[in-house]
Amino acid sequence: MPHPHYIENLLDLKDTNIEVLHEVEPERRMIRGRECKVIHARLSPPVTACPVCGSLREEIIKHGTKPSMIKINQVTGVETYLQLKKQRYYCKACQSTFTATTKLVEKGCVLSKPLKMAILLQAQRVRSEKDIARDFGVSHQTVHRLIHQRHFQVKSSFDYLPSFLGFDEFKSVKSARGAMSFILCDAYNKELIDIVEDRRLPSLIQYFHRFDLRVRSRVRGIVIDMVEPYIQLIKQCFPKAEIIIDRFHVVQHLSRAMNKIRIQTLKRFHNQSLEYRLLKRHWQLLLKPREDLSDRYYRYRLLDQLITHRELVERILSIDEELQTNWLAYQNLLMSFRKRDEKRFFHWLDEYRKHLHPHLNTVIETFHKLSPAIRNSFRTNLTNGIVEGMNVCGKVRMDSCGS
Repeated sequence: MPHPHYIENLLDLKDTNIEVLHEVEPERRMIRGRECKVIHARLSPPVTACPVCGSLREEIIKHGTKPSMIKINQVTGVETYLQLKKQRYYCKACQSTFTATTKLVEKGCVLSKPLKMAILLQAQRVRSEKDIARDFGVSHQTVHRLIHQRHFQVKSSFDYLPSFLGFDEFKSVKSARGAMSFILCDAYNKELIDIVEDRRLPSLIQYFHRFDLRVRSRVRGIVIDMVEPYIQLIKQCFPKAEIIIDRFHVVQHLSRAMNKIRIQTLKRFHNQSLEYRLLKRHWQLLLKPREDLSDRYYRYRLLDQLITHRELVERILSIDEELQTNWLAYQNLLMSFRKRDEKRFFHWLDEYRKHLHPHLNTVIETFHKLSPAIRNSFRTNLTNGIVEGMNVCGKVRMDSCGS
């Protein structure tokens, strides 16, 4: 990578029209009583037309430069400025002048956008605004203004809800009223809508009653995990919404039950026995879908032989007949669910009802209870993956929540 391009990437200068002047050495300068680094750069983008009269570039000539000092992210812990020479242009057709612009900084502002984002990421922690301002060399008022700018906050309009929602909870900050907070997203467009500080049912009912019944009645489906308060919330606040169980949680309930059965089985053996060590060490293979087990040979020290994953699972299952029975049931349910075979999945639920280990029986009874919502998960591609994977604190602060 050429030397100037390396510096541009290091400084997070994504505007390709900004050229670092590598022939000019970075200097140290006192700015507002602080020793800062100053890096010199030039902004001279190609111009296709005059923004005033629309004349083509043949009528436009370069007309000097305009200096600009832009504060960017710190380099080696030292406050850093970009001394940018912005190209000025003159239009011979309308006798107007204009200056080149960059997306690195907003008009009339000296703080770069990456620096603003770094300040907001620090603001997600429980820290005072004065401490953040001191770390970044800006004023307390600047930090306060950034945090409360409208385009960095979650919009809390109570006259609209999308047709499909996603509900989940997350651990927010220690100062939140509840142990967990509630996150609301657009399940179809995968966008964050709002955050409620307290996930408990009374708080959520109070929050959603801010929306008119006409608005709530337009919601057609809501993706949730298997949390009973959310089911009650939907029934009370969304009269026309279908409940959709997130597919990940169906698989999670099955695998957790199977893992509990494995643990109960290994506890019947001495901790130095071969059976105990096989069940203890290779638990992941028992939870893996049968069709994903490898046919490649591996050497296992416990058995002192070459053996495939399939053969190893068969060896482990031969330890206990009940374990084998429940594993086969687990695999049948898991395979039919992964293949989106609704008919076969519910066939196996009826077939295994009250015939398996109590851990799996409990899961099957839960699935029967929630069968309409689980059936909906077969008929849609909507999931709560966007909510599960979202770094909420990186996007919003709790003081911009909807409640």
